Amino acid sequence: MKTRVMIVGFAVAGLLLAVGTANAQERVVRVDRPEREVVGTRNIPGGVSREPEMRVPERRGPERREPERMHFDDRGHRDLRPVTEAVVTVIVRAAFDADRLARTRDIIREGGMFYADQVYDIARTFRFNQDRIEFLEMAYDITVDRCNFYRAVETLTFRTDRERLMEVLTERAYRTQDWIPRYAVAKGEYKAMLRTLDALDFDSDRELMIRFIAASGQLTMKQIAGLTDTMTFASNRRHLLDDLRRIYDRR
Repeated sequence: MKTRVMIVGFAVAGLLLAVGTANAQERVVRVDRPEREVVGTRNIPGGVSREPEMRVPERRGPERREPERMHFDDRGHRDLRPVTEAVVTVIVRAAFDADRLARTRDIIREGGMFYADQVYDIARTFRFNQDRIEFLEMAYDITVDRCNFYRAVETLTFRTDRERLMEVLTERAYRTQDWIPRYAVAKGEYKAMLRTLDALDFDSDRELMIRFIAASGQLTMKQIAGLTDTMTFASNRRHLLDDLRRIYDRR
């Protein structure tokens, strides 16, 4: 009888031990199982499901870039932009004239342009006059304010070189009038032109410079007439003004 009681006791104790172990394992499983984040819900008949919905990544095509804005002048030609002062500094600090000429050719090839003051700053750094002339001949075609280019011409040492260059560029400008950069002459710039002309000694020198400035195509006839007022003799002024009017009328 005692033996049976002991056997039953051992059985009950084993059963209780097994149940306690199972409950402990269940608690461990519940603690270790991470909760699923509910991203969204979806409607189903009879209730709302809490199962997370699958997020489908948005498909994106190749990135589309806005086309570069093209700037055009009033004649339908592309209006090129002048280079920055940083580019001018690089050219000025070049070791040799050949390097300056090479960098200028690169700017021409890339469609860059200068202001006349920038051309003046660069031209002053050339060591040899012939290299300076070559640079000025190249730079004229890519200068925004060609009407102010006479300032850059003044960097030439000899008067004969200055006169010859203005004659060459004037002829070229009248021959290639297919594109003229848009530029509005400021009052200060116009006054500087008048002061420069007043400082010349002879009407022949004034006529050469006025023709050179007028060849830029950036002055009105009224402004050109004001430049001719600096001439000493009225006959010279009248002859030059009539000639320039005929040239402007053919444009």
